[in-house]
Amino acid sequence: MSIVFDVLQEELDRLKNLYKIYTKKIQVLPKGSVSFKKRYNNIYLYLAFRNGYKVKFKYIGKKDSQAASAIAEKVKQRKELEMKIKKIRQEIKRLQKAIHYGQEK
Repeated sequence: MSIVFDVLQEELDRLKNLYKIYTKKIQVLPKGSVSFKKRYNNIYLYLAFRNGYKVKFKYIGKKDSQAASAIAEKVKQRKELEMKIKKIRQEIKRLQKAIHYGQEK
């Protein structure tokens, strides 16, 4: 049984390292979501985020600009990393329970 627990512990360590890497990456990416607003005949991109209880909008540029596409891509990356982090947390909890339960016997 010790081989199984060693494998579980290695997987737990790997997930903890991944968690640290992803949280560092997420810190440099913009918070919030992309919002499009139509003004006259143009569509503009804003970055919507919370500042306390208020929702703030930061102007990025026209929908077709390079800055808009770059911010939209970064926000998408952040959302993907947040989903991965959520799954990693769940797996860490499961592994910790399995290791703890196995050590009690």
